[in-house]
Amino acid sequence: MSSTDRTAIIEGNSPDHQTSQQEKKRKAKRDVIVISSDEEDASTIAENKISDLTFTIKRLKRENCESKIALNVMDKLVTRYADDLEQVREELEELRQDTRRCKIDPAKLKDDLLCAICKSKMWHPFIYAIPSLPDCGHIFCEGCIREWFVVTETNYRRENLHFHHNMPILVPDLIRQAFLQTYIEH
Repeated sequence: MSSTDRTAIIEGNSPDHQTSQQEKKRKAKRDVIVISSDEEDASTIAENKISDLTFTIKRLKRENCESKIALNVMDKLVTRYADDLEQVREELEELRQDTRRCKIDPAKLKDDLLCAICKSKMWHPFIYAIPSLPDCGHIFCEGCIREWFVVTETNYRRENLHFHHNMPILVPDLIRQAFLQTYIEH
């Protein structure tokens, strides 16, 4: 045998060498995590979604708290208005009872519904045109009181020949106001 026969040539492609390289590649494949841009986009999207949902949760909690406060205020208002309504109903019932007690027999008012001048029943007393009741409490028909003033003026002119028609007649304020009010209304 020659010396060349005894020499062993070790190549990189020997079966033992190839097996060890394949094992290293397999181990390397298991240990190496490959991050691609698709995975980055998915994680960023997920983080953004989580952030949005967290913000929405905080906003909804705040709105819920505000709604509870508003509900409490409304409950207090409802309670207050319910109490006020009950009080008004009680007052209304008292007024209804007073109304039942205060019914007046028209026969008892007969004298009060008669004109102090003509003594006939008044359907529209002149007192309604006067802003306040006279101290004496008399009420008159409008026609009667007008006629009374005409007669009074005529008698005054007969007794006072020096009377001039443009000269003012002294009339009590209450009666003058009544005439003015009636004149304005008509």
